[in-house]
Amino acid sequence: MKIEELAPKIILLLSGTGVETPNEHSVNMALQDAIVKFMEDTGVFTDELELEGQDCVTEYILDLPECRRLVAPDVRHVTVNGCPARCWRDGHHDVLVFDCAPPEGACIVVPYSWKIQRDDCDIPEAIYEDYLEPVRDYTLWLLHSDFFSPAVSRVRAQEAYMRYNERIADIKARKDFSFSRSRPRMRNPYRRGRRY
Repeated sequence: MKIEELAPKIILLLSGTGVETPNEHSVNMALQDAIVKFMEDTGVFTDELELEGQDCVTEYILDLPECRRLVAPDVRHVTVNGCPARCWRDGHHDVLVFDCAPPEGACIVVPYSWKIQRDDCDIPEAIYEDYLEPVRDYTLWLLHSDFFSPAVSRVRAQEAYMRYNERIADIKARKDFSFSRSRPRMRNPYRRGRRY
């Protein structure tokens, strides 16, 4: 699915939220930024990269498939020939650095999370099927925060941003702590009489 295919669905979802006839180009740009931000914030899109060990080499470039950019390698679960390996990511480049060079011909498996590139790349179907609400909320925040748009509303922008953060926290809790439905809610002492 392309951004242009998803944008009309987002425009329909935005109707009644105060966005006055959004420009399709601005919706496309905001939607693309929202999808990339969502993928960065959650890390829910994961895969594995297989590398081959080279003699006396401790640094390996993480070359991802087309249209993918690295969010973070899962260095805790990198394996060399099925055994855990000690390594870390170079902070400035997509390079994995090992304490000890893996043996030549070794099978190095690197789990990683990824995001789409900001060009004409397909959007994962799961965005539409499972994660449309947080993407919509962040898109709405971007549209209401755009000072060159007639649809600016500070209140609506704040509401959308709060909803986005709530949804991201729920998704991370389900991913990291295996909560069955959502994270435990904390009581806000400043909002009396409200139930969470």
